[in-house]
Amino acid sequence: MCDAAEAAGGAAKPSGAGGGDCGIALLDAETPRDIDQVRERWATAGVLPLPVRPAVEGNEE
Repeated sequence: MCDAAEAAGGAAKPSGAGGGDCGIALLDAETPRDIDQVRERWATAGVLPLPVRPAVEGNEE
């Protein structure tokens, strides 16, 4: 997961017991081709992406 994200100029971090239950990846939304490549590599590796995004509102202090 991390290698695929880093190859596309992003970053990823696995989480969970043993480091493999879930993870998060941050990629540039302006590069959809790179995002598609990451998704393809993840699918090949059996990684299931979930469609979550940061909240636009509610992050103010």
